[in-house]
Amino acid sequence: MMWTTTSSYVGLAVGPHGDVLTNRPAAFSQRRLMRSLQNNETDESTLTHSPNIPKIVYAVMTRNTVKKQQLVQAQLDTWAAQAAAQDRFFAVTGHNLSNNESHHHIIRSECDDTRAGLACKEAHIMKTGYHLKADWLVVLGEDNYVDTAQLEHFLMNNSSEQASIMGILGCNESMPHVCNGVSDSLCGGGGYFVSRAALQQVFAAKAEQVIAEYTPFFTSDVATACIFQKHGVRLINIASHLIGSPMHTEFELKSGMSYQPMTLHYLTTPAVMHWVHEQYVQNGRAEEVVQRKLDQHKHLVGEAFKDGRCCYRSQA
Repeated sequence: MMWTTTSSYVGLAVGPHGDVLTNRPAAFSQRRLMRSLQNNETDESTLTHSPNIPKIVYAVMTRNTVKKQQLVQAQLDTWAAQAAAQDRFFAVTGHNLSNNESHHHIIRSECDDTRAGLACKEAHIMKTGYHLKADWLVVLGEDNYVDTAQLEHFLMNNSSEQASIMGILGCNESMPHVCNGVSDSLCGGGGYFVSRAALQQVFAAKAEQVIAEYTPFFTSDVATACIFQKHGVRLINIASHLIGSPMHTEFELKSGMSYQPMTLHYLTTPAVMHWVHEQYVQNGRAEEVVQRKLDQHKHLVGEAFKDGRCCYRSQA
């Protein structure tokens, strides 16, 4: 399977008046800021600024089960390694994370760690992205793989000054009834990208009030679509460049990857995460894992499929 680099994603998103969205420079956060956020503190002096690099932060919603934490670690060992090293990656989990399980990339929230806590965790992800002053907050699950080079190239050519969320739209036909007339809904599986202007527009005035707005909701993507649109944020559909649906065979995964999506979904074992990363490495679209983890990586790649199949929800 041969892939070629393409710039077809550049300028895909448009502003409210049909204008092509352009890039705004930003900054990276430091480790001290991440630790301060875990203690509900914000210290803007910990930020450093670069005039040329946008601050793209990856946020993962997860749980405190062994399998979920193994998937987060698989992300850190593959596509998220560079972002994590630059403190542009964090995961939000529930209140039952013990102190000895704490990792500086994982933020423990007071949220329930079952499905009932999804909207609560989403609220904390958004609030953290706002405090980190992300130009773009990329919201994901622990079973997503990201082509970071392509995604960051795409976002560097879109303006974080437009109050927008880009993702897959249209999953909830009952949205007007759920959200008092708001029609557009988000499909969270493929991830979505929240601009700095959107975060500011929602959280700048009364952040704690916004957190409370998430409370009545059960589903996180429905909550975000409803609340952000009520605050004047526009949803932009980029469904053709994200994969939110499950793929259950090696053939299906390779076929999906041949379209060069920015994200993949339902990679429900660390082995499959490492296998996908290996495909990107072989095609020059991702860097090799660090040498000290290479043997583990190769071992996991060999376990990705059983009789050519993978990625069942029950595995996660």
